[in-house]
Amino acid sequence: MYDFSAIVGANDPIVNPPSHTERCLADPNSPPIFVNPGEVSVAASAPGQCKFGDLTQNTFYNFTFQSGFCHTFHARSETIGNSITDTCSTDAWTAASADSHFSVSGASPSNVTVSTNGIITTYGAPQLVVYNSRMQFINRMTASSVAPDGTSATFPFPTTSTGASLPNEFYLFAIQNNIANNDHRIIDGTYYSVGANTTLTTPFGIDAFDIQTWTRVCIVDESGKPHCSTSPKTTIPTPILTLYDANQVSYKGQTIAVGTQPIAIKAYAVTTGSVFDPNEEVTTFTSAPSRAIVLNFGSNTASILDLNNSSTVKTINVGTQPVAVTLKSDGTRAYVANYGSGTVAEIDLTTQTSGRTISVGSNPQSLTMDPAGNAVWVAGQSYIKKIDLTTFTVTATQSVAGTVTSVATSNQQNTLVYSLVNDGAFFATSGGSQSGQSSSTYTVQELHLGDLTNGVSYGASLAVPYSTYTMNGTLPNSTLAPGATQVSAQWANGMAASATPTGFVIYDVVNHVELMRGTTATPVRGIASDPNNWVVYLTTPDSNSYITVPLPHF
Repeated sequence: MYDFSAIVGANDPIVNPPSHTERCLADPNSPPIFVNPGEVSVAASAPGQCKFGDLTQNTFYNFTFQSGFCHTFHARSETIGNSITDTCSTDAWTAASADSHFSVSGASPSNVTVSTNGIITTYGAPQLVVYNSRMQFINRMTASSVAPDGTSATFPFPTTSTGASLPNEFYLFAIQNNIANNDHRIIDGTYYSVGANTTLTTPFGIDAFDIQTWTRVCIVDESGKPHCSTSPKTTIPTPILTLYDANQVSYKGQTIAVGTQPIAIKAYAVTTGSVFDPNEEVTTFTSAPSRAIVLNFGSNTASILDLNNSSTVKTINVGTQPVAVTLKSDGTRAYVANYGSGTVAEIDLTTQTSGRTISVGSNPQSLTMDPAGNAVWVAGQSYIKKIDLTTFTVTATQSVAGTVTSVATSNQQNTLVYSLVNDGAFFATSGGSQSGQSSSTYTVQELHLGDLTNGVSYGASLAVPYSTYTMNGTLPNSTLAPGATQVSAQWANGMAASATPTGFVIYDVVNHVELMRGTTATPVRGIASDPNNWVVYLTTPDSNSYITVPLPHF
């Protein structure tokens, strides 16, 4: 539990939050007065405290105290000199629910229903107060209906103050009750992500990273001594994608020709380059990956790319139908799962040559590094196996009931998360003859590596929608989605995302709860997130698009 209190003092209302990312908000649309609306600053005299701007009148003010860490809101109208105390008892992500928590900008639903407890209408309909991820007030919507027992309210889907659609961003929704005349309380909070849909020809494999840029200016004084100043770094989340039908890679608006049916990609070898402008005497620095490895499913090869020059520098033969790749943390080795030949192959990225190969079983579809960095886990039809990288032998095997379509590692949780499709059984007609196969089931599972026991499952659904999507008949398995599970680098590796037959699910592997579900027109084949986890990227090649899902970054 996290407690915080606010003291409304003369000319200096202060909130004392715990040492997380809390903000104090003033609601500019609540009468009667707020002098300096908007986000507040941290009080220099009190580290960890934040305060509103000076208040110049001894009258009523409306204050909203909001915790970005625990997603709980509190609002009161108070007179200067009064005290406000509130308790935040809701951890991150476990607050009120709001439909699926996700839609695409420009295609949002007409309404959103928010579920919680204690909604009342005695003093008027509740309102939905909307903030962006920077805690800036966006708009408020009045409920169109409220459940008789006060457990949910339906609102027109929020827009900006001008009536335009909410732009691509992560939002906080606060449910506000009118609890008396001229007084209100925000009883709960939830979140909503508005994504963007980008058109691209059959994007399939995807990786993401942060490109950082900064500048340095040096001026020489009269004595010949240089004086330099460096700007803060600007971080830009950036995806790199394979274009399955076009036999290309797309990166920063450029395309690079690779082998046939490129299906997976990983970038590596981060380098820093600089450009000097003699007219302005400014040097601009850029830090980004300089290499990428691409698996070409149709030509049984791996391509090594030079990202700085947008070219392929090496083509390496691997096994039949390579589908998934993972890298050692130092970028010296890559490991490739070959679906058709049932093998895992090693590639030396320094010499750009193929190395050892091991047979692992039928149709390996995905693989990931072990948390210790000295093994890889490969998964496929009815199995998950551990390969020791010193001996290049299988040292552990876990049987599963179905086909593992994607797998990823949560290092800090010492857990594998993986998506599993379990083929349905044959069913009989009324006459007793065998007539067909029922819908397959889909779940996301956890495997605790300390004792190889299973944990909580997420995203349970039917897999039958996969059956109509096989990339024009080129995939041997309609559920093939080797890179469709991703574990966050942030939040103690506690957040993960996986593809489902009809979209995606984002879940918390620490508290074991689902955070968000989203629906897509066709199956998601690849998932990636930048290291800061500001966004998740999803590829939907059958729809010729990829989707950007904003995540919270307070």
